Amino acid sequence: KKILLFAALACGVLSGWAQASFNIDSLAQQAQAGNANAQYELGECYENGLSVDQDYGKAFGWYLKAAQQNLAKAQLSLGYCYQEGLGVEADEATAAAFFLQAASQGLPEAQYCISTCYGYFGYIIQKN
Repeated sequence: KKILLFAALACGVLSGWAQASFNIDSLAQQAQAGNANAQYELGECYENGLSVDQDYGKAFGWYLKAAQQNLAKAQLSLGYCYQEGLGVEADEATAAAFFLQAASQGLPEAQYCISTCYGYFGYIIQKN
């Protein structure tokens, strides 16, 4: 579990919300209007219980909306949700697929997560 927490912190999944200073109602309005960054931030609020009750299912839903708009950090967070089974049934293959989507956009944290999928967990990515 220490490796998983380290990987999550290194991937940046838990970093943005701690620095947030915002009105949750305004953020929710922006998210509902389709703003991908607001959807991602609202997902972080639900994942971490910041200004709302913690709800992994809602966090997953907001991350998914942002990821569908090709937001790399949301794809990274979806990978983490699938890896850990937060708001969705755990699925290592789907986790790796979301990590790869984010990594392909150049997100260093996602590239690190891909390396942990192989290096620490030994799944999905196979040596040739």
